[in-house]
Amino acid sequence: MDKILRLKKAFSGGLSIKEYKEQTEKVPIEVIPSPKKAYVPMIQHLGGPAQPVVESGEKVKTGQEIARG
Repeated sequence: MDKILRLKKAFSGGLSIKEYKEQTEKVPIEVIPSPKKAYVPMIQHLGGPAQPVVESGEKVKTGQEIARG
């Protein structure tokens, strides 16, 4: 932990990017309906591909497991 604090103090660069939250920061979160059709990629940029536990085109329910890492 001490090493991390020293590194943070030694670093004097970086970016300070404006967040642009003014339009939505006071808007309440909404629950939206699930889509009728969704495409879920099984290959991500990090790690191995997920192993599907359902068949392509199979109907699934919201929250149902579709793949394992």
